[in-house]
Amino acid sequence: MKRALSAWRHVDRIGEVGRCAEQSEQWAALTGAYLGITTLKYPYEFRLRDGGVLVLETPHDLVTTWIIFFRPEYCVAADSEVIVDAGANIGAFTLYASRRAPRARIVSIEPFPDTASRLRDTIARNGLGGRVRCREFALAPVEGNKIVDVPPSSPSQSRNVSIAAAGATRIQCTTLAKLVETEQLDRIDMFKMDIEGDEHEVLLSTPRDVLERIATFALEYHPNAPKSRIFSALAGAGLELAADRADFENSGVALFRRRGAARAS
Repeated sequence: MKRALSAWRHVDRIGEVGRCAEQSEQWAALTGAYLGITTLKYPYEFRLRDGGVLVLETPHDLVTTWIIFFRPEYCVAADSEVIVDAGANIGAFTLYASRRAPRARIVSIEPFPDTASRLRDTIARNGLGGRVRCREFALAPVEGNKIVDVPPSSPSQSRNVSIAAAGATRIQCTTLAKLVETEQLDRIDMFKMDIEGDEHEVLLSTPRDVLERIATFALEYHPNAPKSRIFSALAGAGLELAADRADFENSGVALFRRRGAARAS
């Protein structure tokens, strides 16, 4: 997630700070650091009032966590039973979704080994091993191995997958159709996708009958291709655009719902 700390123009700061105070005793420190007024000493153990915990190692982690928990970027219906978190990063959304939908089982996908290790740590720290399956691969148009296009030390929020990359880290790739088959996902109540630009190739190569299994689709889309093509593909699979918050042209977050799908409270 590439959100600038100073992006004031379309968000309710008072509401965000209020939600932060409701959910964490650390609200003052988190707010100051998010707004750039103060700094946190990393690694920082972010704790929720309900006992949830997430280890933040960089300002990127703080921004991601703030957006998911206190904006919130993604809303999850409480009665969701199957959730997919594609581009799970360190597990902020996985942790959030596990709280919002306490009966849901979650498939969390993170291809980069260092970040996937932190995702597994988040799952273990929060006792979610019985509900969350961590899968260390990337979604792609075809199965196989590819190469990271930036050094492994870069934050996973700034990485995508490329065949012609100069980096040295190889990662495993699978298709969305294969994921659905392997995990036996007959229905997906919510699919959250934030895969740093690879969503265009992935969604345009996914058969319509696979997309038709998704009830709610939350998509962060990126400007490496026009959003209209993937929006059309989702519409063709019966998903209606419910909200589209654009940061820039062809860059933002969109929410699609199948008619009759449960809405988050």
